[in-house]
Amino acid sequence: MVRGILKRTFGPASDIDDLQQDIFLAFFRKVPGLRDPEALEAFVAAITSRMIKYEFRRRKHAFVSSWGAQFDTSPEQDVPDDATVDIPARRALFAFSEVLDLLSPKDQMFFNLRFIKGLSLPEVAAAAGVSVSTTKRQLARVRKLVGQRLRTNPALADYASRMKARVTPGAWRAGP
Repeated sequence: MVRGILKRTFGPASDIDDLQQDIFLAFFRKVPGLRDPEALEAFVAAITSRMIKYEFRRRKHAFVSSWGAQFDTSPEQDVPDDATVDIPARRALFAFSEVLDLLSPKDQMFFNLRFIKGLSLPEVAAAAGVSVSTTKRQLARVRKLVGQRLRTNPALADYASRMKARVTPGAWRAGP
């Protein structure tokens, strides 16, 4: 179960083995606190969900650090003279990253699993350790929040208005 959730969440990456090991180490540390042996699967799913959340946070910080080192803090900085760089698109990408940074780690996890990784609702629910109906409510709230922030951000308002005209529910999801 753990390996399946990790593979669906992160793909067949090489560090899944390390993350799986960390989950089982956490499991063995916390198993004395398990009161109901019938709840073992939910117990393991909750630990897995927390570790996924921490891993997303770790990866995000690593990505932002490497991105920040590469581009500094300005989308216009270090653009080669001979390069054809779409500065407005670059600004929008930075602004979108800032919008996502404002989400709580839990909201980021739901957003990433559904709209970036393209997992189905049952897969997101399993990875988060919650029911499908809770997942639907959480995703609706997160999507509404991100949409509001997109519309009120000057760098993203034009993208948001064009997207609203073309987007149908679920179209943010990456992949089929």
